[in-house]
Amino acid sequence: FGITRFTELQQFVPNLQIRPVTDTRSTSIRIRGIGSVGNNAGIDPSVGVFIDGVYQGRAGMSVSDLLDIERVEVLRGPQGTLYGKNTAAGAINVVTKRPGNEFETFLEGRIGNYDDMQFRGSMNIPIVEDELALRLSGYKVQREGFAVNRFDGERVNDANQYGVRGRLAWDVTENLS
Repeated sequence: FGITRFTELQQFVPNLQIRPVTDTRSTSIRIRGIGSVGNNAGIDPSVGVFIDGVYQGRAGMSVSDLLDIERVEVLRGPQGTLYGKNTAAGAINVVTKRPGNEFETFLEGRIGNYDDMQFRGSMNIPIVEDELALRLSGYKVQREGFAVNRFDGERVNDANQYGVRGRLAWDVTENLS
């Protein structure tokens, strides 16, 4: 699809709403209109977000770049049996690409107005054939804001984000990884 941001999922998944804000506590995710109120830090979310099986305690922790992703699963309805608490409305499971046995690289760049610069890349490095491999991914997004603060003339709503991820796969035996 060419999706790069977590919030863009709602354009392709029916009945999914993601409302990001500036802090991680207030972001709200709703499936079929069901979800927790985003501006109350004392209430746990109703839609669980998992990245490679790791629960993200607050929805805003996952509102970032979708880089080097194998698939995204949006599971509607209560998912407590498989995913535990905080999945009364559903779950979003993000699965990243697993390191493989072939060397590969991916680089992407974009330049636009308002000094927009975005760079994404990943590299898969086989270390020991059919046994040990490493996958590294990273991104950088930089852009000036669209609006100008009339009080001091500063641009607001700019973007300055970056992230890196490393994943090591060790296939000890046929049945153990």
